[in-house]
Amino acid sequence: ILWKTWNHWNFYIFYFNISLIRFAAENNQTEIVNYLFSTGQIKIRDGEFKSCEKLTKIIIPNYITSIENNVFYRCSSLKEVVIPLSVTSIGKNAFKECSSLRKIQIPSSVKRICSGAFWCCELLKELLIPSSVTIIENNAFYGCKSLTQIEIPSSTKIIQYCAFSQCKSLKQIKINSKIKAINESLFNGCSSLEKITIPPSVVEIKKMAFFDCSSLIQITIPSSVKLIESCAFSRCDSLKNK
Repeated sequence: ILWKTWNHWNFYIFYFNISLIRFAAENNQTEIVNYLFSTGQIKIRDGEFKSCEKLTKIIIPNYITSIENNVFYRCSSLKEVVIPLSVTSIGKNAFKECSSLRKIQIPSSVKRICSGAFWCCELLKELLIPSSVTIIENNAFYGCKSLTQIEIPSSTKIIQYCAFSQCKSLKQIKINSKIKAINESLFNGCSSLEKITIPPSVVEIKKMAFFDCSSLIQITIPSSVKLIESCAFSRCDSLKNK
């Protein structure tokens, strides 16, 4: 793509800004993507970069306040994302199946991680959930099978069902004292998880919460827990101490 004058750029930005930025992303033209962002005229809409399989890096501009639904869904070559402090939520399926993404820094401005946001980001190893996050929705980190440890910050009050299901390398998880329920299939299939302490804020453990946690050898259940639903610990064959 060669536009040699500013007028040409302005023409295409004004009339075709969204299609142009997608075309640039599809061809991994990160300099053009960043230039278009710098104009301040670009809004990232639902599914904007979906299936841009050549895109490897993106720097989200600091006037963006939300990463919308499906924005980077199936960007299978995406390795690096820079999210600014202006962003307060990460939308549904925003990074779903970004199978090359190894590390992402979620800024301290983010309050909500929506459902399926990082579904099957299979190479994602490092993740720090900031203290600003109040809710982690269902399937947010489903199938992140390289993730080894997670600490839930004290700000988080709700973790919905299946949020960490099938995180097969997850060995450590620290749950804060504001969580009231271990929801359905929350750690289903976390086959490397060995120990977990449930805080005294928890009053119920939902069905299949720890299903097929085959390496789990110890779990501490506080007296605050009033209900343990069916199959909560099914196929936890190594469990010795409850």
